[in-house]
Amino acid sequence: MTPAPRGPHLRIATTHMPGMNTKRRITAVGVGVLVLAAGTGGTLAYTHHRTAQQITAVTVQVTREQASARDGLATLADPLAAAKTLLTTVDPSVAASQEGTVLQDAIDAASEVTADVPSVAPDAGLAEARATLTTALDRVQEITDARHALATAIDGVQAAQDAFVLAQATTAASNAKAALDQAVAAAQQTLTDSDGKVADNTVRQTLADAITAAQAAASDRPTADLKAQQDARDAYTQANTSVAAATAAVTDAVAAKAEADRAAAAAQAAAEKAAAARRAAQQKTPTRPTASPGTTRTTPSTPQQPASDGAGPVPLGGVIHHDPAPPPPGGYHPCDAAKYGTSVATDGKTYPLNDQGHFCALIG
Repeated sequence: MTPAPRGPHLRIATTHMPGMNTKRRITAVGVGVLVLAAGTGGTLAYTHHRTAQQITAVTVQVTREQASARDGLATLADPLAAAKTLLTTVDPSVAASQEGTVLQDAIDAASEVTADVPSVAPDAGLAEARATLTTALDRVQEITDARHALATAIDGVQAAQDAFVLAQATTAASNAKAALDQAVAAAQQTLTDSDGKVADNTVRQTLADAITAAQAAASDRPTADLKAQQDARDAYTQANTSVAAATAAVTDAVAAKAEADRAAAAAQAAAEKAAAARRAAQQKTPTRPTASPGTTRTTPSTPQQPASDGAGPVPLGGVIHHDPAPPPPGGYHPCDAAKYGTSVATDGKTYPLNDQGHFCALIG
C-alpha cells in the first residue's frame, strides 16, 4: 500500500471500506484539515521568529562596526599628519621620487576616508540589514587599508630620505679626503722646500707631525653607514685644518727668515759701501807723513793760496802726504817753504813741501 503524501499535499483516502458509512468519512476529512492548518501555522511562526533574531544580530554587529569605524578614523589622524609633514621635510628630490608619489597618493586616499556608516532601519528586513552590515564592514576595511598604506608609504619615503642623506654624507666624506690628500701633498712639498730656510726648525717638526697624523686619518676606510661617513668627514676635515695651519706656519717662517736675510744683506751691503766710500775718500785726501824719531815737521798755521805752478794749497788742518826719501837732484819743483812748510827726509835734511805735500827744491 502506497503511503499518503504529507503537508499541503496530504490527501485523505476515500476508499470505500465495508462497514464505514458516509458520516465517518466526513469526520476523517475534517480532522485532516485541522492538522494541516496547525502544522502550517507553526512553521510560519518559527520562520518569523528566526528571521527577527537574525536581524537583531546583524543590527548589533552593525553597531559594533560603526564604533570600529569611528575609532579607526581617529587613529588615522596621527599617521596622516605625520605623512604630510614628512613629505614637506624630506629633500625635494625625495619628495619628487616614486616613493614620494606613492606617499602623496596614500595621503589623498586617507583624506577621503570617512567613518559614516548607516544604521539598520527599525523596519528593515534581513536582506536590508545584511546590506547595511556589508557597508559598515567595507568602511572599516577602507580605514584599515588607508592606515596600512600610509605606514608603508611613510616607510618608503623615510628609506629614500635615509639613502639620500647617506649618499650626501658619503660624498662629503670623499670630498674631505680628497682635500686632505691635496693638503698633505702640498705640506710635504713645503716641508721639503723649507729645509734650511727657517730660523727655528721646530715649526717644520710641527708640520711633519701634522702630516703623519693626517696620513693616519686618511688611511681609515669608513663603513657604509651614516655615522661612520660623518665621523670620517669630520676626521678628514680636522686633519686638513691642522695640516693647513702647520703649512702656513712654515711658510710664514720661511718668509720671515728670507726677510731677515734680505735686511741683513742690505745692512751688510750698506756697511761695505760706506767702508768703501771711506777708503776712497782717504785715498783722495792727502795725508801728512808721520815723522821719524828725531825729526821735526812744520806746517803753516794759516790757509794757503795756490802755488805759482797752479796747484791748489794744502787743505787747512789736513794731513798731507810726503815722500819718505829726499827729492832727486834738482828737486821736483822749486817751491817756497814759507807757503807749504818743510819736512825732514830720511837723509836727515830739511826739504820744502809743495802744495801736494811732496818734497821740492833743495834749500840747503
